Amino acid sequence: EGESVGLILVTDVAAVVKQAQKSVVGIGAESYSGTGTIRTGSGIILTEDGYIVTTSHSISGCDSINVTLNGGENYSAFVIGDDSYSDIAVLKIDVQGLQPALLGDSDQVEVGQPAIALGSLPGQSQGTAAVGIISGVERNVLIKNAVMSLLQTDAAINRGNSGGPLLDRYGQVVGISSSKITVNGCAGMGFAIPINLVRSIAEELIQYGSVAGRPM
Repeated sequence: EGESVGLILVTDVAAVVKQAQKSVVGIGAESYSGTGTIRTGSGIILTEDGYIVTTSHSISGCDSINVTLNGGENYSAFVIGDDSYSDIAVLKIDVQGLQPALLGDSDQVEVGQPAIALGSLPGQSQGTAAVGIISGVERNVLIKNAVMSLLQTDAAINRGNSGGPLLDRYGQVVGISSSKITVNGCAGMGFAIPINLVRSIAEELIQYGSVAGRPM
């Protein structure tokens, strides 16, 4: 529900956030080589039996990956597939009865509609939520010599909630937030990988472990 205050629309998204957070996980990844690297990020639950999608840059090249559920339970995870070109990776944890995220249709997203970014913060037991709007659709951004068509939002996307969901007003996931994708010289611009693309890539990673047609 929304309440008009002058020219500002104040919207209570508490119920949407509370429900969606059940499908959001925190991800910690660590590399033991060299001086060692620790990365933190977020992910969303795809299936009740433990498949999780996140951003590739959050886990790529790491030796140990840990997933923290919304209730605080911790599980070791292994990589099902990692596609650095799309910045999408799929993990698996050995647990049943999880609550999968409700996936929407990113092709129906329009500029100006509300957007909610969920994720985790390093060292915090609770997740974080940021509210904004969809600032643009089909934004072509060059990533690793490939052009990706992305959603743009002014909802804050930080390192901790990279890999977490970008939701519409109904709690449906319309994109996966990525803190890696930036445009130099521009502030207040966050980008998310459209969920329709994420869904197709995740399906290939789960079935084949890689995306067909990628150069070695």
